[in-house]
Amino acid sequence: MIRACRSSLIKGGASGVGVLFVGLLGALLSLDGCGSSSNPSTAGTAGAGGHADGGGKDSSAAGKAGAADGGAAGADGAAFDGAAGAGGGVTVDGAAGWDGAVADGASDGAAGAVSFGVGLAVVDSDYASTSISIVGATGALVKDDCINSGTQAAGKLSLTLSGDVVLPSQPQLGGDLWLIDRKNDALTIVAPPTCAVSAQIAVGTGFQSDPHDVAVLSDTKLYVTRYNTNVAPPNVTATGDDVLIVNRTTGTVTGRIGLTTYAAPVTGFTIEAQPDRMVIAGSKVYVTLGSQDANFMAAGEGRVVVIDPGSDTVIGTIALTGLDGCSAIQYVPALSSLFVACGGSFSDADQAAASGIAQIDLSTATPTLHVTKASVVGGQPVNFSWIGVLSATQGFAATLGTFPFGTTPGTNDALYMFNPTAGTAAPVSLSAGAYDLGGAAVGAGLLFVPDATTTKPLIHVFDVPATGAPTERTPFAPDPSKGLPPRQIAWY
Repeated sequence: MIRACRSSLIKGGASGVGVLFVGLLGALLSLDGCGSSSNPSTAGTAGAGGHADGGGKDSSAAGKAGAADGGAAGADGAAFDGAAGAGGGVTVDGAAGWDGAVADGASDGAAGAVSFGVGLAVVDSDYASTSISIVGATGALVKDDCINSGTQAAGKLSLTLSGDVVLPSQPQLGGDLWLIDRKNDALTIVAPPTCAVSAQIAVGTGFQSDPHDVAVLSDTKLYVTRYNTNVAPPNVTATGDDVLIVNRTTGTVTGRIGLTTYAAPVTGFTIEAQPDRMVIAGSKVYVTLGSQDANFMAAGEGRVVVIDPGSDTVIGTIALTGLDGCSAIQYVPALSSLFVACGGSFSDADQAAASGIAQIDLSTATPTLHVTKASVVGGQPVNFSWIGVLSATQGFAATLGTFPFGTTPGTNDALYMFNPTAGTAAPVSLSAGAYDLGGAAVGAGLLFVPDATTTKPLIHVFDVPATGAPTERTPFAPDPSKGLPPRQIAWY
């Protein structure tokens, strides 16, 4: 799903003329509170069972000894020696794990092979209302309209789903479906396939925090990335620009990991970290940073921060040199690698120049970076909302189209298969209007692509052989009950 704030300012066409889309794009992408700095507002009451915003310790990097880059990593003794900044990567000493239960939603398979969840969920949305569909692991629609913006669940839901809902980057511990409601600052937990709502957790702490991802670390602990900064926080928990720490059982906020100081700097601008997407890999948590100013006029270099969930501290940063606007992140255990999709900066005249796909190899003492530039993937900016890698030679990504502007015609979204090792790419036979191809997902020999074309909203399913081009099956409508267009599909 395309992020609201990232697209509020877009460069129009090859000419680089700045365009503010207040018509169609504004309606689709600019929801309340999308700005990166938000004033305090009345937050909705959390769901049942005392799941309410609560105070707690400040676990920010600045408030803990040893939280700075190069400090000790906590109880397990592993350390990152590299400092953040222009130097780039980090150094990992040792492979000791964290003693707590950490769910690695992408690496439960044998011999480190990529494994996937029980099934997939689809976010169907017109950005005013949302419906969730359930799809089986083989690509068949199991249940449409699982839960929608009109669903009431007595004693469970304080807030019905808004029109701005996204799915986590990984399947979560316990097999529940977690819905991240950005506009309502809430996490809604659903039990498929019955679609019963089990709980709702508020994460706003009194302001429009814009949660972007969730990682369930154990039965009692979870992390939430919060993209927005509160310009006038009444207390440290309400600061934002952080990873919020929440008790999974009670819904109580127990702390935060402040990330503002880890933003990539830009001369002449105050840059916010804008914590975005997040994955668990081994014993650590990796979070992408948007690193933009409050008005989205400047973007710093792409970065990933590394968090030790045992001590709730940042233990390193990884610079994505030459890339901006980095968001979606995937962990592929068989390759010991993270993959990050970077869309470039909408504030740049040539957005594609700093766009591409980053592979971060974690198998060496110093993580190494390999970049497949957007110039290889069709020349348009890469869709930052998803990345799908199956092997060292087989991955999938999409490029972002453009809307017509003046005499400059628009361009379509397009789908590509790329080879991370060779740094090559080839088009897949699928395209759609600008911003219509949504957040896709890969499975075992499968590729699922949401297509939000208004006249024919579909999920495209491709069979992906180990070698050769993918072949498309008959696509299907994911939300026949309401007809809402699909924006994202992901494993739960």
